[in-house]
Amino acid sequence: MSVTAMKAKNAVESLREIVQDLVVPDLKAVKIEVESHRRETKLEFDSVRNEIKTLADSLRTEMRLRDEKQIQATEALSDKTSQAIQALSDKTSQAIQALSDKVSQTTQALSDKIGYTTDIRERLAILEDRGKRAS
Repeated sequence: MSVTAMKAKNAVESLREIVQDLVVPDLKAVKIEVESHRRETKLEFDSVRNEIKTLADSLRTEMRLRDEKQIQATEALSDKTSQAIQALSDKTSQAIQALSDKVSQTTQALSDKIGYTTDIRERLAILEDRGKRAS
């Protein structure tokens, strides 16, 4: 190799070393900064994910409790409604029985009156018949 080629090669290597000395620390700093941002972003992402999970769990719990309260309220209302219907049914049965008893009593009284009236008519007919014969 010629001296000029050696000097050019040395100059290129020297330039490369200078560039590496200047750029490599900056590249390492950029790499460290990028890695730091990546870690920070991951931590923020994990934090947000945990917050969302916590909120979702809270919402699920709240919804479950609300549903349980609604079920209890519905069951209580159902029980009250059943009791009210049963009470109404009992009152209706009592009213029907009372009305039936009254109809039976009225029918018996009417039958007695009809029997009495029939008896009086028969007696009246006999008396009229006697009166016609005596005249």
